[in-house]
Amino acid sequence: QAAIEIYHTLIQDTVEPLTEVALKRIALLSLDAGEVQTALLALECLAGITLAYKPNYADLLKIAGRNQEAVQVYLEYLNQVPNDSSVLIKFGILCRQCQLDDAARMAFRLVLENDSENVAAKRLLQEMVGETC
Repeated sequence: QAAIEIYHTLIQDTVEPLTEVALKRIALLSLDAGEVQTALLALECLAGITLAYKPNYADLLKIAGRNQEAVQVYLEYLNQVPNDSSVLIKFGILCRQCQLDDAARMAFRLVLENDSENVAAKRLLQEMVGETC
């Protein structure tokens, strides 16, 4: 808790060089302490600073049971990085869990368009539609 408080002092209204480091440490320490809401806030801030953190933020939203928000964050990321196969697969799995089957199939097919040998996408798509890829 003391470490989190110290890191909070490094965070200001403007993004400074240490802001990203402090937010990452806050997220990790918060997760270790079981403080998911604090970790979510830190990851949300990180995702606002750098696109690369959006998938991590979406992952934690999903773990927290905030699936609709996770879908939105994944979509925001995929609109900018459409060929990220690992995120497409995570997005597809989440869509499948949310019964958004068309979106899930589309995600798995996009992975296969870029990598026709992707075993995970093949298996997941087969499970959904019984197709042989």
